[in-house]
Amino acid sequence: ELDYTVPEEGSIVWFDGWVIPRYAKNKKALYCLYDKRITTYEVPATMTYIDSRVFYYMTNLRAFTVEEGNEWFSALDGILYEGYAPTNYLAIAEIPKGISGVVRIQEGVKSIPMDAFRGCRGIKEVVLPSSVKSIEIHAFASSGLERITLPDSVESIGYAAFSNCESLESVTLGKGVIKIEEQAFAFCNALKTIFIGNNVMTIEKDAFRHCENLTIYCEAVEKPAGWD
Repeated sequence: ELDYTVPEEGSIVWFDGWVIPRYAKNKKALYCLYDKRITTYEVPATMTYIDSRVFYYMTNLRAFTVEEGNEWFSALDGILYEGYAPTNYLAIAEIPKGISGVVRIQEGVKSIPMDAFRGCRGIKEVVLPSSVKSIEIHAFASSGLERITLPDSVESIGYAAFSNCESLESVTLGKGVIKIEEQAFAFCNALKTIFIGNNVMTIEKDAFRHCENLTIYCEAVEKPAGWD
């Protein structure tokens, strides 16, 4: 196993043919990191910014840690957050692509951001706190997710948020869901059941496209707008 810490000195470091970080001029910022052998990554105390896709191709990365003294990031259960729990502000910064099993998100997180779990093949279930209000674009797309229950606090499910989750079998949406965007669950061929509460107002085009084995249980009194 390989652990790696970005050194504080120098803005460009060559590591086995890869540039770390690739475009950074500020040593406090990290923009690109590609080494697939890294399993644990420690965020230096001096780092204040990490680009949104910097770890996307590091499929063996299983956990983040944060060096003591960093005032911007914190790591809990291997997940990297902006801010600290239990403060008023806590947001997901990065999910390690090699994370596996049942994953629990910390209370205080308000959104599962774009691409957060995308391509995380090892996950089976993600437990969301009651603070989450939205699931963003491609948040769980192409992941190994098998089941998920959204808390009543969730109001919207973004475009293709769960698309191409080939192992996803069961979904329970909380009563707070108002809008399900286009292709939210498209190409989830294993999806058998989904439970939708009575507050849903909009289900956009192809939300369940190519879910051939799906049975939908919807409590809405009237057919939601856009549902085909």
